[in-house]
Amino acid sequence: MTQTLKTTIPFGGFYESVWGALIEDSITHYTENAETLTEHEADELSGLAYDCIDFAALRLEISRAYVVAFNDFFKDETGQELGLAFEKLTSPREYNFTTDRIHCTTPLKNIVKIYRAVDKATLTRVIKNSFTSREGFSSFYSDDVNMWLIGKARDEEGTLSGVKYWDHNQLETLIIAALEGAGVASGESYSCTFESPIYSALQDERDNGCFEAFDTLDSKAPVKKLKRINELVGKEREG
Repeated sequence: MTQTLKTTIPFGGFYESVWGALIEDSITHYTENAETLTEHEADELSGLAYDCIDFAALRLEISRAYVVAFNDFFKDETGQELGLAFEKLTSPREYNFTTDRIHCTTPLKNIVKIYRAVDKATLTRVIKNSFTSREGFSSFYSDDVNMWLIGKARDEEGTLSGVKYWDHNQLETLIIAALEGAGVASGESYSCTFESPIYSALQDERDNGCFEAFDTLDSKAPVKKLKRINELVGKEREG
């Protein structure tokens, strides 16, 4: 049986981001380009959308697709298989200090290969930059890579036991270091570098019928509103 580890991956969250815009754009594109609905009906549909669409379900759909696209991006940039499988999406109650996070599983054997291939100077720098305590930030992790590898004696399977026991934050750091070592820019430009191709991939998915907001309605919404939104969507599609 393949042993897996749990990790998070670089993701900007849905709050005021391009990923949230995927949902917003799917609504406005549909209503602004309606061919059968009257202008009044299109406006009515737009208003009903925010009362009836199951946005939590849509965010899950996008998160699953994001994982697939991130796997492809990582392989294209590093030549390594990450093999992520979506596990869950977690969201904060408030977006003051943190944002949505995508949790995945990945085979241990893939992580070991990535660790062995990663530029160790880059990994050291990423750990130092991410986990050094400073004013306004108290790190719960050592910023010394050697402390992360304190269990570096090999186990019976020849696996670096330190890496084997890294948690999701440490593994995400390894993923970032692997990308930076492959030439993906760091800092603010880093997110732009990988967001662009992944966003394009997800936008293509949306244009092919995925993340269809009006197919993802909340069964707990008022029955009258659900009936009306179905009438309007049905009229547009039949037209």
